[in-house]
Amino acid sequence: MSGINTNLNIQTKVRLFVLYDIIKNLSESFGFPKTIEETLKKGIRDKQILGSVYAYYLDDEDKAIGKVSFEINWEVYEMYASTEIGKEIRISDKIPLVDQFANWSTDIIKYVNEMREKLNVKKIKVYYKYRPEIRNDSIKDREADQFLGLVKSNKNIEFNKDKTKNFERNMTYISEMLPELKINIQSN
Repeated sequence: MSGINTNLNIQTKVRLFVLYDIIKNLSESFGFPKTIEETLKKGIRDKQILGSVYAYYLDDEDKAIGKVSFEINWEVYEMYASTEIGKEIRISDKIPLVDQFANWSTDIIKYVNEMREKLNVKKIKVYYKYRPEIRNDSIKDREADQFLGLVKSNKNIEFNKDKTKNFERNMTYISEMLPELKINIQSN
């Protein structure tokens, strides 16, 4: 008989699917390009290699006027997925998952959409960072690039301080339901 704990394995997978689904749904709500969905699926759900996903909201001069990031702490994920503390996530199939994630999800979606409108966002550029243990290993880093079909970027995006001075915000959200995920929103 194998030493696999089926219940724990299922709970770990459920937590992983919830994490992926929340990031996917929020990124859609924040206006991220639909083309990132496959990268999110492969980099979070299929292989846990993404450490963060972030998007710059750019003006007509290609300067940032906002930034949203999702940071995944895989150590916290592993602790919650393998202990009694976080082994149960109660979800309902009658309510969208993003609405169950946190009562503030609608507020941050509303805020990001307001930011996009008031600051006249022209385009959104999405970037990814791998987990440190992948990023710091050249072989694993190259394999991750090939698996996800990504190329390295060394573009430095600067903020347009003139446009954001009346709309400066820095917000961080962490849900009790999914403490391994930190959402940062900034417009300064």
